[in-house]
Amino acid sequence: MKVRSQSALPAIMMVVAIFAAILSAARVIQLSRWNSLLREGFEPSGAVYDPASPDVFEGVPSPDFAEIEGGVFTLEKSLIYYDRPGGAAVLTLEPGEYFAAGSSEDAENVYGERSLPVSDGWRCVRPFVKSGEEPGERLYVKTADLLRAIETVLPEGEPENCAIGGENGAARAMTPAERTLLANDIALYDAGIYCSSDLEVGIFEARTVFTGVAGLALICWSIVLFRFGGREKE
Repeated sequence: MKVRSQSALPAIMMVVAIFAAILSAARVIQLSRWNSLLREGFEPSGAVYDPASPDVFEGVPSPDFAEIEGGVFTLEKSLIYYDRPGGAAVLTLEPGEYFAAGSSEDAENVYGERSLPVSDGWRCVRPFVKSGEEPGERLYVKTADLLRAIETVLPEGEPENCAIGGENGAARAMTPAERTLLANDIALYDAGIYCSSDLEVGIFEARTVFTGVAGLALICWSIVLFRFGGREKE
């Protein structure tokens, strides 16, 4: 009589797969909880937030930007500005050298790499200008596009925790580029003026998705081995 013996490998793979799936789920829960705490910890001041207003920084603490070396911002790829979030493209900056924001004055906090949050995935800012040009009106740019541009200029470094909401608030690890992109968001949050969705962390990080998918793949493969991978013995 033939019997089918099972290798220990499928069982080991199943344990590893379940562990990976648990880690992935725990990470998603942790990030979701962090976002909830961020929203719950926001204390509105009663001020009306209008990114187009010149007085948007009234009563707002000075944002903490990372300075651009030499005051020159070099675009390596074209940067497109729009008339409104999701609207028509009205300005395209070609690759080249532009003035970076180098002043701590309020007007310079909404220029170039220093933008204001508008809605999910969009920022409001006065576009970069070249020598001899004056900054124009505020337009809209995709958050991902502006972040990619900033990342090519600021030196890479290990993410550092940035406090959001004061000493009793939340802390989020940010690269120098992320800190510059979100400096105004943090200042507005601390002042109780606006809780930007860009301050929230992405729940489905690349490593979390990879771990979860790998875990599911291992579970499926383990089931196949359990079903068909046994060796027949007399």
